[in-house]
Amino acid sequence: MVEIIDNEFEKLLKKAIIKELKSEINSTSSEEFYPSIGFQNQIKELFKKDNRKTYFKKFFFYTKRAAMLILVIMGILTTLFIFNEDVRARVENTIEWFDDHTRFQFAPDYTVKERKEFDLGIIPEEYEIVDIEDLKVVKIVSLKNSDGKIIHLTYGGTNVSESMSVDNEYHDFRVEYVNNYEIMLIVGNEIENRNFAIWEIEGIRFKLNGEIEVEDLMYLVEIIINGK
Repeated sequence: MVEIIDNEFEKLLKKAIIKELKSEINSTSSEEFYPSIGFQNQIKELFKKDNRKTYFKKFFFYTKRAAMLILVIMGILTTLFIFNEDVRARVENTIEWFDDHTRFQFAPDYTVKERKEFDLGIIPEEYEIVDIEDLKVVKIVSLKNSDGKIIHLTYGGTNVSESMSVDNEYHDFRVEYVNNYEIMLIVGNEIENRNFAIWEIEGIRFKLNGEIEVEDLMYLVEIIINGK
């Protein structure tokens, strides 16, 4: 077996994925990008969690830049993001090709759906609810902690997609578990210190984000999950 050092592995993987993705993008004439079923199936087969979990974790570690984000768009994390059997969400072609800089964005689905609710009373008293924005299919709750930092809690049904944009140059990605629920963590570095946590429970997709420590973010995640 030939060993490939981490940097070379990342370069080869990024090159292969970008080539495949560009081929997909070039095959469509509209501004919206619909990845082909064949391409989606290839990606999903490669990263089936039941038999590729070890490799998947390595892939998470190695690909901190464009390759990881491209695959997220394609719907690797079907339970956390917008590709699943119930949702045919559109993905906008908002990928900008820079040498070291790639962004991704999920296209919003404007079809009105019933929103799933949960009890805001489980939010700890040390977090003040300062604003609630009702967007019909999702609700955004703004919380303020004792340090005056604002944390945004967004929730809605798992059959609803929403816009999300993250600069992958300044974030790392990892998965943690709380009571067997998978939590997708997007962790900022010293330049971009905003952190995200995304998970699903009982038909509701939650997203927490704010300029607070990951430990504080996970504390809120645990409160919400245990309160459900």
